[in-house]
Amino acid sequence: MRADPQRTVGETLLDQRVLAGVGTMFMAEALFLRGVTPWTPVADVDTGGGLEALLDLEHRLLDLNRERAVQVTTGDARPGRDKWVHGRSGRPCWRCGTTVRVAPVGPPPTDRTGFYCPACQQGPRPTDDGRTQRPLGSGARSRRGAGGRREPRYR
Repeated sequence: MRADPQRTVGETLLDQRVLAGVGTMFMAEALFLRGVTPWTPVADVDTGGGLEALLDLEHRLLDLNRERAVQVTTGDARPGRDKWVHGRSGRPCWRCGTTVRVAPVGPPPTDRTGFYCPACQQGPRPTDDGRTQRPLGSGARSRRGAGGRREPRYR
């Protein structure tokens, strides 16, 4: 992870050549629990043992969920209570009540979806115009983006 210290921590965690097994859900949840945005440079996470703590947390989350059909990061396996931020855009943060946001992590065309709480997670964030975001999968229509890829439409 330290090979490119200016690369964002979210993009680095999602790079299977760097760390296998961490997908968008485990990336978003671990970064929420560590209080860091996915757009924070690895170098900034690395101060004070932060990178080791993040990797230890990722390992523990993966290990605890390896035999579950539905992954849980909150400790509450009830439907809708099992994740802190992943898949919860447009809904209130379980910790502070701020609206959970979603934005791309990494450069196109390899960007992935990243969920975060703007109040609980410190560090750089994408430009956000503050418009209401409907939860992903809530029935919002999609549109074709660059390269014919379907992109969600937020309202």
